Amino acid sequence: MPVFVYTCGYTENVGFCDGKGKGINCYAYEEGSRALKLLHITPCPGPNPTYMCVDAARKTLYVSSETNSPEPHSKVFTYAMDAATGQLELRGAVSARGGGACFVHLHASGKFVLVSNYHSGSLICFRRDPDSGVLQEPAAGFFEAPLSEAVHVNAERQERPHFHQALPHPTHADLVFVPDLGCDRVRLFRVGAAGDLTQLPAAIVMPPGSGPRHLAFNRSGSVAFVTNELLSTVAVCPVQLGGPALDSVAVSVHSVLPCVPPELTGQSWTAAIRLSPDYKHVYVSNRGRDSLSVFRRSSAAHNDNSPELELTRHVADTVGGKCPRDFAFVDATTCLVSFQNSSNLFVFKVNPEDGNMESCGQGVECLTVACVLPVKLE
Repeated sequence: MPVFVYTCGYTENVGFCDGKGKGINCYAYEEGSRALKLLHITPCPGPNPTYMCVDAARKTLYVSSETNSPEPHSKVFTYAMDAATGQLELRGAVSARGGGACFVHLHASGKFVLVSNYHSGSLICFRRDPDSGVLQEPAAGFFEAPLSEAVHVNAERQERPHFHQALPHPTHADLVFVPDLGCDRVRLFRVGAAGDLTQLPAAIVMPPGSGPRHLAFNRSGSVAFVTNELLSTVAVCPVQLGGPALDSVAVSVHSVLPCVPPELTGQSWTAAIRLSPDYKHVYVSNRGRDSLSVFRRSSAAHNDNSPELELTRHVADTVGGKCPRDFAFVDATTCLVSFQNSSNLFVFKVNPEDGNMESCGQGVECLTVACVLPVKLE
């Protein structure tokens, strides 16, 4: 079974990153040697393709093109994937109806694709064509947060709502969690049968100035782990659902932990958060410190619902990478880490027992990379 690794990133100067990317890269990954080989680069019709997701059949790739302001609107592109070569063929494009489309996710039903717009503070839900997978317009659902809801604790980054992700609950996919960096909260939405969006009264409220960016769930969805970019922390948040129609949703913050040990100085901002394939560890990437933090889930082997978390390792960079924007597990013992500012992608060996990571000496150039997505095609 071939493993292809797709990456994408910034293609133009957006201020915080002088983009040099050429489009969507496809690498062949050799499971035995853990080597990566560039196969081809597919140009993207829009600027800054910075996030991707794939459908359940591994036949269709969705890519968000990120504009650097509320106007002009971003776009989302649909590509067909060749199972033999990994080659991509453009099949369609839709407007994200907002600026800074930074996250795209396939709904578990396979009927919809969710997109978050950072600069516009908005969420959009597209229908998928059941045969081609192409996204359809008009959108099924759309929500844009009022400017008045911004908290302004961090004057530069929290001047307006900033939606950074849209992640469905693992067992109740119609409940979607949306971190809002500009409003210090994780919003909750319900996706209707037709793809319409309804914001729920419940929300996970973070400490002032936290700037929630991304989240990840435990296996059952009873705990959400939220990385707060601006304060470089992880919040552990119990989630309680009641009733088959989600009539009752209760969310809270159990604890907040620093991602960087206090003895380390200098500014740092978190980026990606993932759980290990066995759900025993939580990993967070730190930009500024250029490292990954490893948290052990206490009693996770015996109780997946445990909200207890402990920072056990701070994996400092050993490969010269700068700004670890994203990372992804290929399997239980292998993780790919993308470094935006040094334009490379490195392979790390993972010890599932203690969560430690170390470079295995494999890496490739990957210009101003923002997202990495391993895909096993059949």
